[in-house]
Amino acid sequence: MIVLDKVVKRYGQNLVLRGVDVHIKAGEFVSIMGASGSGKSTILNIIGALDTDYEGDARVAGRDLRALPDREVSAFRNTTIGFVFQSFHLLPHLSCGQNVAMPAYFNRSLTEKDIARRVAECLDRVSLTHKRDEFPLHLSGGERQRIAIARALFNTPKIMLCDEPTGALDSKTGAQIMTLFESLNRDTGATLVIVTHAPEVSELADRIIHVVDGQIAQKSGPERD
Repeated sequence: MIVLDKVVKRYGQNLVLRGVDVHIKAGEFVSIMGASGSGKSTILNIIGALDTDYEGDARVAGRDLRALPDREVSAFRNTTIGFVFQSFHLLPHLSCGQNVAMPAYFNRSLTEKDIARRVAECLDRVSLTHKRDEFPLHLSGGERQRIAIARALFNTPKIMLCDEPTGALDSKTGAQIMTLFESLNRDTGATLVIVTHAPEVSELADRIIHVVDGQIAQKSGPERD
């Protein structure tokens, strides 16, 4: 599903990734751990085709995204990958339902009826149907993250990429969000990759990939068959 082979990433003279190899199977739940500046978020950005300026090879769902035109990369990212970030990235002037529907703006084949159905399904999945017409500023941090997860689910992605998804939440709310991620991975079969520095988050994964100074230090945890 995800293969990074000898990936090197530089920002100017700063070498961030030093020949990284990562193999993640379809349906696997993997945690990427490391200190700030270790390169773990850079790995996530490469997997998600947010960064295509690197050396080495990276293939996601069988596609070499650097070989695709920009428009096809955007379409692939919109239909195949769901992103969840620490800071939610919700648009405050849009209702929760409108935020969840944002991926539809990049898929003109959907009818209004299709969009309304998908929004309802995604909000129901995160138990926030009753917040559809409210605005993000009126929600708690945990509710905002659940709306962000609902948005990520809109196009039924094969891969969920999450960058510190519990970092802005208290421990109780973070645990609830992780329970939701576990159920999504189990029920939908989506490949789940979570970048975190929190041991209580990484321990829930099938496998932990440790990143130290831009290199894979060790891999731990059982792998799925």
